[in-house]
Amino acid sequence: MTPFDAPELSTDTEQTWSRILVLLDLGRPREAAAETTRALAHYPDNPTLWRLLSQIYTELDDFPQALNAAQRAVSLGPSDSHLHLRLGLALWNAQVQGLTFGRFRRWAKAWKAAEPALAAVHEALRLEPDNTDALASLSQLHLMMNQPKLAQTHAAAALHLEPQHRMAQLFLAQALLDLRQPTRAEHLLRALLADDPNFAPALNLLARVSLRQGRAEEAFAAALAAIRLDPANAAAQEQFRALVHEYLPFPFSRQSPAWRFIIVPQAMILVPVLGLGVWVRTLYRVRKLSPQMRAQIRRVRVYQVKWRTPLGLYLLFWAAIFLFVFALPHLPARLQPGLTEAAGFLVVAFSAGGVLWLIFLGVRSAYRWLRSFSR
Repeated sequence: MTPFDAPELSTDTEQTWSRILVLLDLGRPREAAAETTRALAHYPDNPTLWRLLSQIYTELDDFPQALNAAQRAVSLGPSDSHLHLRLGLALWNAQVQGLTFGRFRRWAKAWKAAEPALAAVHEALRLEPDNTDALASLSQLHLMMNQPKLAQTHAAAALHLEPQHRMAQLFLAQALLDLRQPTRAEHLLRALLADDPNFAPALNLLARVSLRQGRAEEAFAAALAAIRLDPANAAAQEQFRALVHEYLPFPFSRQSPAWRFIIVPQAMILVPVLGLGVWVRTLYRVRKLSPQMRAQIRRVRVYQVKWRTPLGLYLLFWAAIFLFVFALPHLPARLQPGLTEAAGFLVVAFSAGGVLWLIFLGVRSAYRWLRSFSR
């Protein structure tokens, strides 16, 4: 939670303000929201309270309410840079979040939805060009929009004004990693962790940097260190699982390179071969890890096929076809010719369907990859 200066309240309500901050420090945002709402009933025209309420609702993942509070704050204090910054972040959470800007998904709808959020942050910078929080936030937004060069520029500008700004350092390291400069990113992260060894976001990013440089043991150790700082943090646990599946993919999982060449039907024959290669490579990589790390990894190496997915249904149908084929010799002789033809038809149909599905996946991936260069 960003620290707030106490708004202009009477002496009688100073205790209310103190209670709000204490509740936030204790991790009880719902009660803090209730206290802030009661304070606003007495001081409905105080923009600082509305800004605080917006940030509390953001912590509660109630983004529409956070946006309403931020808009009310800006209407009461249109010349306050921090209020416009809060509005920009609220707009992003309420209108843009979920419209992925990843490398293969840059949709026009997402870009259009992002314009008001970016405009609000730029307005904050127009009102206060030295607002380092606004510069850092703008860097973060450009990172999420897969624009690392712009993110690097804004993070560097923030650090020029405030060299110890932790989030700007973190976003700059992320931008450098996205720009394929992992050595510079690692140097920045280690300097950041030297000042604060318990800065979990830096540990998580260092884990990604280390994995990119081929140091898997260090990467997993950094991710586990972030989990130990806050064992209940679901994002840190998901980060560790993602690292494990990226470095040790299952032979035919989405992370596996076995599917990367499925663009033409002739490439289908490569899938089993490449899958076997991925399996052998995974075994080799596992053996290179320490026994302690292997024990940690076994806890997240749970692989389940969901039968409602296309792959699950496809495998289920193939299992039914094979059972049908094996049962043919045990059926009455007068039925076998017709059923044999039916079995042959099913095998051909499902083989052709599988090939067409793989072609579709390959073409879609190529199309999304080409679209990533359109902006």
